[in-house]
Amino acid sequence: MPTHDITTPIPASTFRVSVQWGNDRLFVSDIPSNAVAETVQAFEHFVGPALALGDTHYNSHAATGCCAAAGIAAAAGDTDTVTAAAVWLFLFEPGADRRRDAERLGKMIDANGSALLVATTDVLGVEWRFDLYAMPRWPTVTMPGTVVGGGRRR
Repeated sequence: MPTHDITTPIPASTFRVSVQWGNDRLFVSDIPSNAVAETVQAFEHFVGPALALGDTHYNSHAATGCCAAAGIAAAAGDTDTVTAAAVWLFLFEPGADRRRDAERLGKMIDANGSALLVATTDVLGVEWRFDLYAMPRWPTVTMPGTVVGGGRRR
């Protein structure tokens, strides 16, 4: 059974999205931190006018359509669409304080440059759970024995 890997460093300026689908599928994408809005817009455009996700944020019918699109993408093994759908749900699912979550994400990225969204869903993609983690700025190794970015010299 695959599980989220929260120990692997996330590159600087990256928003990692990890979706555990049922018990046996894991979808992981790294999105540039400055491209989260574009990723959501591209997903909204991809699902098209049938769902009109861009016009229906915080709407239960849109969230149901988003889950359906994620289910189709998961069946096809389409990691980018599954993870983009997870980001959309995290930001715009009704019934939760998603505006606060979007603000938290923005603050984490501003402060740390990177963040990790861990999403889990059932095998049908109906029930979703989200956890957002601030990830530290990982030091950049420039040459053997020297670390830049607040790391220690070894």
